[in-house]
Amino acid sequence: MNITLLSKAMLIVLGVSTLSACGGTDSAEPTPTPTPDTTAPVITLNGNSTITHGVGSEYIDAGASA
Repeated sequence: MNITLLSKAMLIVLGVSTLSACGGTDSAEPTPTPTPDTTAPVITLNGNSTITHGVGSEYIDAGASA
């Protein structure tokens, strides 16, 4: 019974020390706060603002890029 209790205690100590070594809560430096993105996107139209497309005909995009 004592061996089982000792084994459990060793696992707990090992787990706590591993978590501390991996950046646990013992860190003296604060977690950096990310800077919010406040820049609005810019959308630019290439080509005509309207098109006429026939039903059943193939559409070829006039200048779109990804």
